Order: sequence, then C-alpha cells, then structure tokens
Amino acid sequence: MKSILRTVPLVSVFVLTFAGSMLYAQTGSGQGQGMGMRQRMPMYDPTTVITFKGTIEDVQQSTMQPGHMGGVNRMGHVGTHLVVKSDSGTDTVLVGPSSYVKDQGFEFSKGDQIEVTGSKVKYDDTDAVIAREIKMGGKVLTLRDEKGVPEWSMGRKP
Repeated sequence: MKSILRTVPLVSVFVLTFAGSMLYAQTGSGQGQGMGMRQRMPMYDPTTVITFKGTIEDVQQSTMQPGHMGGVNRMGHVGTHLVVKSDSGTDTVLVGPSSYVKDQGFEFSKGDQIEVTGSKVKYDDTDAVIAREIKMGGKVLTLRDEKGVPEWSMGRKP
C-alpha cells in the first residue's frame, strides 16, 4: 500500500508534465516568429488551403522565436519569408527554416516565378500564406504535410 501511495505523486507529476509538453507542442508546431518577431505565427489551417502562381518581389530572412519552429528548440533560428505578387495581389509567404530550404537545394531570388500551395492566414494584420509546397523551375519544395506538420520537425521521416 505504501508503494502505491509513493507512486501516485510521481505518476501525477509525469502526467502533468506530459500533458503540458503536448499542449506546448500543439501551440508550437509550425509556429515561430519572424518578420522582426512582431507576433506569434498563426497555425496552419487545412481548411484555408489555396494554390497560386506569382513572382517573388522580396526574399526576407528573419529570426524565429526559440522553441517554436516545428517544436524544435533552437536559439536564433532563421526563417525564410517571401513577398509574392500574383494576379490577385501581394502576399507574404511564410516558408520555413532557411537551413531546411537550403538543405533541400532551394534558393529564392527576386524575380523567380513560383507556384505556392498553403494555408491562407492573417499575420501582422495582413494576408499571408503558410507554405506547404512551392514549385519552381520544375522542382518541388515540400515544407509540410496536408495537416501542416513541418517536414523539419522532430519525429519526421529522415
């Protein structure tokens, strides 16, 4: 009986710690702060997915808040954002970690023609797209799965 009474507090601490970390992972997955760390990045929403073609007007590198990019705890993590002009206007495309983009053999430049599939969201009170996939020059950069889980996050396939 005494061993059970000693085990209950330990199990409670474990359950609370696990639940808290799962909650943190849910709010952190695919999130970060960029564009000068102005606000927390919105969640990817599979119900708002769009696909559009456009021309890159600007490539921006910004520091992400530690611990919020795909659940990976990294200090000074740099993310790539694109300003893309299309027939329907200009959108900010939130791509992902610059190191992941580079590791996949992609480099974006002003004037590049791209096709973006992603979740349309509000970011810094403007329209933005959290990219799931970007096509450019016959190549495809896959950033997230259909639910928005980042390809670079922990536990993903190598």
